[in-house]
Amino acid sequence: MPPLYTFRTYPDEELGSIIIRAYREVGLSPSEFVRWYLNGTSEAPLSSVTNLVVPVASITDMSPRQLLSAHTLVPYGMAALPPTVSHRIAINLICGRLLHDSPTIGKIARRWCDACVRTDLATYGIAYWHRGHLLPGISTCHLHGNPLLHLPETSRSIPIHEGVTHWIRADLPQDLIGVPLNLPTPPSLQHQISLYSVRALKGRRALPLAELPTNQLRQVFGPALLRYAGCDRKQDEKRPLTTARILSIVAMRYLEKFRAGSQLEILF
Repeated sequence: MPPLYTFRTYPDEELGSIIIRAYREVGLSPSEFVRWYLNGTSEAPLSSVTNLVVPVASITDMSPRQLLSAHTLVPYGMAALPPTVSHRIAINLICGRLLHDSPTIGKIARRWCDACVRTDLATYGIAYWHRGHLLPGISTCHLHGNPLLHLPETSRSIPIHEGVTHWIRADLPQDLIGVPLNLPTPPSLQHQISLYSVRALKGRRALPLAELPTNQLRQVFGPALLRYAGCDRKQDEKRPLTTARILSIVAMRYLEKFRAGSQLEILF
């Protein structure tokens, strides 16, 4: 049965954000939206749809593969995995299958950029959740460089297969009043983490092979950022792979510059 209505997607919009906008647009409750647009049973909650890739692709005129790549956090979680593993996970997700175990994406949270919100409102008439602001360890906007806003709520560490469910709450950034993220790590290092994370999310280049132990990462970033990024584990093998790889890349670049110049040249 063809969809009743086709919904537009916005650049870098997260899957849950598409759904929030969609049920608001047609004036339905989340459970009613599941019934009428996502082939759910009567009064089924949105959380009952454990893989939204196929049903949401059908109402956005996108293929499941396109939706997974452009509108979920899954590519970030797979960026440091062996190609055979990431291919198997992707095939299962775009076929609508359920996975009960997968490597972690890492600690994700609702964060947004005030400048992006203003641009979204001026361009689209509504603000939405940008994938590049939700990733583990992100504290600055990769486009504007300013600190992201957030709510005082606990970050969640989710496995890759939960990146295709509706994990985000019903609010959009325009509905919220947040406070700027304030981490005791040089802003230049925080922004480098954002830039590399978005590169991993978009999958345009393979991440360089780099893996520093937690104690060396702590020396560069400090314990607060490592906790924030979910990379403060004593056992290095339990860290989220992509996040640990990105922190290692940024730390190694920093240490190379530190050896080549003075500390003042690096920090200022």
